[in-house]
Amino acid sequence: MCTVTWLQQRDSYHLFCNRDEKKTRGAALPPAIHFRGSMRYIAPTDADHRGSWISVNEFGLSVCLLNGDHPTLGLRVPARRSRGHVVTMLATSACAGDALATLRREDLRANDPFALLLLAPDRPPVIARWNGVLLRLDPRVGEQNFLTSSSYDTAGVRQSRTV
Repeated sequence: MCTVTWLQQRDSYHLFCNRDEKKTRGAALPPAIHFRGSMRYIAPTDADHRGSWISVNEFGLSVCLLNGDHPTLGLRVPARRSRGHVVTMLATSACAGDALATLRREDLRANDPFALLLLAPDRPPVIARWNGVLLRLDPRVGEQNFLTSSSYDTAGVRQSRTV
């Protein structure tokens, strides 16, 4: 089970994240500074696919990705790209608005469903959800301060964590 929790304060935020480590997955590489163009960001690296699940850049924008719910429409396309590349693609965005614009231009059909948190100082959090068919902003973002996923029972885990 993966969980991301955040607490915003004036001029800053605290971000907490755990990643469910599958025994079949290679050990992640520790956080390191990465460069894309003139932008720096820090992120751990998934050893299997070279993406990441969390990053923060020099503007203070954090990008966090969790597995999403599968669509109920039966239109799921087999994944051809790791969702972790969404994080590294957005890691150099100057703000959540820029990250969303990039995400909306991207053809996400090659990705399994995901939930994405964009968090920056002095800005409301943004949660985008890709269900394999549609990208939507979560309108309940102000009502929560955590995201969680589970390969076992996502709905049950969410319910138990909101009590």
